[in-house]
Amino acid sequence: MSKNNTDSKKLPFIITISYLSALVGIRLAVLIAGSAHTSFAQAAKIGELPDKSFSIGRNIILFGHHIHHFYIGILLISIAGWFAIVESKQLSKKLIAVMYGIGLGLFLDEIGLLLTWGDYFSGVTYMLSILTFGIFINIVFFSRFWSSLKEELLSAHSHNSFEEFILKNKNLMNVIDLLSEKTSHTTQVRRIFYTLIYFILAGLVLLYPKFIRYWVGGIFITHGLLLLPQIIIEQNGE
Repeated sequence: MSKNNTDSKKLPFIITISYLSALVGIRLAVLIAGSAHTSFAQAAKIGELPDKSFSIGRNIILFGHHIHHFYIGILLISIAGWFAIVESKQLSKKLIAVMYGIGLGLFLDEIGLLLTWGDYFSGVTYMLSILTFGIFINIVFFSRFWSSLKEELLSAHSHNSFEEFILKNKNLMNVIDLLSEKTSHTTQVRRIFYTLIYFILAGLVLLYPKFIRYWVGGIFITHGLLLLPQIIIEQNGE
């Protein structure tokens, strides 16, 4: 197996783990330290400047400005992007992947704060963070499936129905068989994973009732996106 092929499988996984670790880690740190409830945080929320020029503690104040950790996230993403584009040999791809994942986690942890003008606990953060994590999971574990589906959608003009498209496609059927074989041996692991997800979602709904609005909306959007390939194929068949 070539090095490039190996990297293409390892790097998305490294990004995903780094992203999730940074996101969960910084959220726990803020909750434990109470950084979102300090006088500095409240001043920033209403658009006022801090009453100190320098302070490094639960909040970072430099030159009279409140330095949120999304700034650090943007900085890490920018540095990772630079080294990835110029293909610098000073940093390995794994290190760049870690840097990018951490930066993205720090940034998305405060995305709700940015979009709502100061509400750190906005449900928007949880919605976008989970959506991003779901996209990463699909890239890491189901990349072959989506690649095969994309290829067949582009060449499915001669098929009359979605079922015919699935049955006649050997590559896609091989992927489905592989996934079925793998999942049949990991039923217990899958159940544990689903149980944890359900508990997490239940906790979010109990803590932030508004979150259920985004979750239900996400379900309908996802279902609609899953129906699009069938509609496209049926239209082409006509």
